[in-house]
Amino acid sequence: MDKDAYSIEHRIFAENVKILYTQAKAAVPGSLLTGICLFFSLQYVIPEVTLLSWLGFVVFAAFVRYSTCLVYFKRQVSPGQAKYWYALFFAVTVLGSFSWVLAATILLPKDPVYQVLIAFAITSIAAISIPLFAASRLINTVFIVLVLSSFGINMFLQDTVPHHFIAIFTVIYIAVLILSSYRINSEIRATL
Repeated sequence: MDKDAYSIEHRIFAENVKILYTQAKAAVPGSLLTGICLFFSLQYVIPEVTLLSWLGFVVFAAFVRYSTCLVYFKRQVSPGQAKYWYALFFAVTVLGSFSWVLAATILLPKDPVYQVLIAFAITSIAAISIPLFAASRLINTVFIVLVLSSFGINMFLQDTVPHHFIAIFTVIYIAVLILSSYRINSEIRATL
C-alpha cells in the first residue's frame, strides 16, 4: 500500500509506535543498572537463589525489549503494521513490569532500610516510565499500575501504621503519575 494511502490517524498511530520503540532502547540500560544495584544491595538479606533468579529475569526482560527494538528498527514498518508492533510492545512492557512486581513482593525484606531501598527503586522505575512510554496512555497506565500497585498492596499487608500510610501514598502516587502521563500524551498528540 502506498504511504500516502494511509489516513492521518494511521500515520499518527504509527509515529506514536515509533516513539515508543525509540524511547524503549534508552530504558534498557536504566532498567539493568537499577536491577544490578538492587542485586548488590540485597545480596546479604535475600536468599541467593531468589536474588539471582530475579536478576536473571530482569536481564531476560531487558534482552527481549532490546531485541524487539532492534528488529523493529531493522524493518521498515508501515503504518499498516503499527498495530502489530504496538501489541508486541505492550506484551514486552508487561513482561518487563513483572520484574519490578517481583521486586516489590519477593525481594521485600522486613528491614525498613531495605524496604526504603526497594521503594526508591520501584518509584523511580515508575516515574521514568512517563517520558519513556508517553506515546501510549494504555501502556504507561498498565506499567505504572502493575509496578506500583504490587508495592502498595504489600505495604498494606504489613502490620504497622506507617506501612499503611505508604500504601495510601502509593495510591496517590499512581494517580499523579497517570495524570502526568496523560498530559504528556496529550501534548504529543497535539504536536503530531
